[in-house]
Amino acid sequence: MTRLDIFKQSIMKAQANGWDELDRWEYIFGVDYQGWPYLLTTGEHHPITCGYASVIFNHDFAKALWGDDEWEDCKVCHRAHYDDTDMNDNMRPDHCHLQQMVIADDPIKYLGDNI
Repeated sequence: MTRLDIFKQSIMKAQANGWDELDRWEYIFGVDYQGWPYLLTTGEHHPITCGYASVIFNHDFAKALWGDDEWEDCKVCHRAHYDDTDMNDNMRPDHCHLQQMVIADDPIKYLGDNI
């Protein structure tokens, strides 16, 4: 799967889960010269280019993909989220995935492996 395919798939999943950030615009997908995906949107007065980072590192986007209230063990950090015994030591699933995606060598690959 290409980075663009993963990007599209993640946006479709987030939208299916209620993420509506792009609902106000029409948009097309593109790929820059290095192979990184982006969106070209029809802004209010002129086209706006949104790089992949401004989409995938958005907290609402991550929340739509991974949720924020799971009680199960996380596949990423291998511990239960929202453990009442020590709230400071646990993260919500969306925050945990965002953190891992930020430090990943290829955040789009990380996204594809975890959606």
